[in-house]
Amino acid sequence: MSVSSPVRALDPPPRWMQWSAALIRRLPMGRYRAMHLLPARAPFLAHARELGGVSFACDLRDQIAREVFATGGYEPQESALARLLLHEGDTFVDVGANWGYFTLMAASMVGVRGRVLALEPDPRMFRELSENVQRNGLAWVTAMQLAATATDDSFTLAGYDESASNRGTSVVGDSAGGGPSFRVEGRALEGLLAERDVGRVSLLKMDVEGGELDALSGMSASIADARCRAILLELHPRALASRGQAMRDVVAMLLGAGYRGWSIDHEPEVTRAVAYQGAAQQRAHVATWMHPVTSDLRDDGWPHTLWLAPGVEVPW
Repeated sequence: MSVSSPVRALDPPPRWMQWSAALIRRLPMGRYRAMHLLPARAPFLAHARELGGVSFACDLRDQIAREVFATGGYEPQESALARLLLHEGDTFVDVGANWGYFTLMAASMVGVRGRVLALEPDPRMFRELSENVQRNGLAWVTAMQLAATATDDSFTLAGYDESASNRGTSVVGDSAGGGPSFRVEGRALEGLLAERDVGRVSLLKMDVEGGELDALSGMSASIADARCRAILLELHPRALASRGQAMRDVVAMLLGAGYRGWSIDHEPEVTRAVAYQGAAQQRAHVATWMHPVTSDLRDDGWPHTLWLAPGVEVPW
């Protein structure tokens, strides 16, 4: 379902905090250490030039928001790939959108002629996502409080613990470590895309904390006929195992449909190097941190991958 609610009025951050963030972004090294020196504050309205000049509700207790405010970005490898893959008029689907970092980025890249569908089941994060879309007047973005699942049904969502800095850990069914539980609606993406009259998806980003196989199974026809052109997929081996599933099941499904896969090098030194590069440098060096997937993936905790449908040109 899509929900509209009143948007909270938020003040901008104090000047000293804006200056601090500007200084951190100019540091030739140590940006990630420096960003942790910023004190936690009540949510304020931050301006993100890197996301197309939009504003977002920034809560420095949240590690993603803190990183975006202080350094200008998040997951630099995935951000660079999104910039390579998305163009004006494209369709982007954000599954597990959180407060909307990739949703807001994509909205600026596809423009008013494009479309963005953003799914976030946790009601607390969905409120942040929905408000961020509304306060920026992004009429071509549709935010939905839904989980992507294999079949249409309602589920118990174990939400993140609000005392934790990682607020992207809500999972369907299992404990998320002391957070509250919610009853949420689940939809198979195939039916949802048809309902929204989406014929082709230019890029789908999926981060669903162990629900990867179920979510992809719910859009098997779009995968089989390559209507989903590219997939940025974060895998969660331990969460998959708790469901009796494995990474190799996800990999086999995509390879079997003819998709070509790459694992994205997320070693800390690589992530830092990419984060310090400008857009042109990132494009020039993509091949150095992308590694082809042939049959299986190394379990590095939560492998990040990119999959291209048959016939889609490698963009680097």
